[in-house]
Formats: sequence, structure tokens, C-alpha cells
Amino acid sequence: MQSPDLTVRIRDLVAAIRAAYTSSTTGLSTAEHDALARAALAELATLAEPRPRVAFRPIVIAEAARPTSSAGSLGDGVCTPADVARTAPPAEIAASTEQRLAEILAVAPQAGETIEVAYARKEQRLCELFATLAPPEAYALHRRLATPAAGDVLAAQFARLVTARRVRLLAFLAGARRRAALRRAS
Repeated sequence: MQSPDLTVRIRDLVAAIRAAYTSSTTGLSTAEHDALARAALAELATLAEPRPRVAFRPIVIAEAARPTSSAGSLGDGVCTPADVARTAPPAEIAASTEQRLAEILAVAPQAGETIEVAYARKEQRLCELFATLAPPEAYALHRRLATPAAGDVLAAQFARLVTARRVRLLAFLAGARRRAALRRAS
């Protein structure tokens, strides 16, 4: 959100430029109009949004303020260590998931199939695989594919996909919690 002073200055500059261009009584030539517009743009470039006056710091909740059981923690906004343990990602992704992912990424185009169709089919199969993952496993896979470690063959194969396709697939993985909540609600 812009500060009121900045908004007023921008509005005044725009009004002055508009008035100079629309007014026939100024007698300014095109070169003078251009010079006025350049001066206004230069002044706009020097304007800066003011920094917030309050430093934002994370709030630390005292251990005593947390409930001792997770029974009352649903919906009250307080996250207990038990809640964190239930939602923490697994240490590693299931071997069967890794194997299926590697198989899908290694599939070659079928005879007579265009590359576009082959990769669309590959993306569809990856989405089908990702839809079967539990949210913690999907989160761990997302983290692994989004920030690949050196020597990670699976992440390297995934990185060979076109950027737009990779972004769509990573977004699909990131939506695992939402999809699980929708399944529970219906």
C-alpha cells in the first residue's frame, strides 16, 4: 500500500503532465512536452516507499501457554508438539513411490507420438501418482524436487521437464493438504 504523501505526489505529477498535453494555451512544443514528461519520470524514480516503522519479530509462545493435550487444539490456532509430530514430513519418500516416479520419467514416446503428446501423457501420469500420496509424503517429495540435492538422479530427471510443466507439477504436489481436506469434507 502506498503512503498518502507518495500517492499525492504521483497524482500531482500525472495531473501536471496531463494538463500540459491537453492545454493549448501553454504553447509548449512537442520537445518541451517530452522534457516535462522526462522530468516527471525522473522525479518519480527518486520517490521511495517509506520503510515500516515497526520491526517485525516472531512471537514466541511460552511453553506454559500451550495446551497439554491435542484434544482442544483443533481450531483454536494453537499448535502443540503432538500436532507438529502428526504433520511432520517423513524422513524419506517410500521406495515404491520413487520407483514409480522414475519409471514414469523414463518412459519414451510411443511410435508415431509427438513430443508434446508424450510429455502431456507423462504429466498426466505424474499427476495421477502425486494424487495418491499422503500430504506428508507429497510435501517431502515437493521439497526434494523443488530443491534438488547434488547427485539426486530422480530430481535431475524431473528437472529435465519444461519449466511450465515442472511448475504445474510442483503446484499440484503443494496442494496435497487441500485435496486431502476436500476429500475428508465430502
